[in-house]
Amino acid sequence: PPTWDDLVTATPQDKLEGNYSFYRSNVGKLAFNLLESPWAVRLFSNLFLFLEECDDRWIELSTDEQATTIEARPPVAIFNSGFLQHRSYEEELRELEQPTLILSGSGDKRAEKRKLFGSEMKHCTLTSVKGTNVLPWEVPEDVCEAIQAFTAYS
Repeated sequence: PPTWDDLVTATPQDKLEGNYSFYRSNVGKLAFNLLESPWAVRLFSNLFLFLEECDDRWIELSTDEQATTIEARPPVAIFNSGFLQHRSYEEELRELEQPTLILSGSGDKRAEKRKLFGSEMKHCTLTSVKGTNVLPWEVPEDVCEAIQAFTAYS
C-alpha cells in the first residue's frame, strides 16, 4: 500500500514518460519475461510481499498463462511507471469525511511511513496485522476481523 508521501507527491511528467518508455522498450520486454518467471516471482514475493515464505499457489497464479500474457502487461507497466502518482491527492485526503481504514502488515518496512495518514486525515484509523504486503492472501481472517472491527465503530 502507498505511504502518505506517495499519495501527496506527484511524479514529474518526464519521469512517468521515461518509466513507461522503459517498460515498452526491448529491454523492458526482456525484464517482463524475466520477472514473470516462477523463480523471480518467488524471490521478489519473499523479499517484498510476504512475511513468511510465499506458497506454491501464489506462484502458480502469478505465473500461469493468463497472468503473463502480453495483454496483461500494460496495466502492470502503467502501475509500475508511477502513473497513479501523476498528481497529488493531498487536498482530497485532507478533506475526506468518510472514515478510512489504513491496514498495514507488521512486517512491511513502509508501515511507519503510513502513520502520517492518521495525523493528516480527519477520520483515519491505522491498524496493523501480521503480514507484509499482500495481507488478504497472507492473513485473510485477520484482514476480515480488522475490517469488521473498523466498520462496527465507523
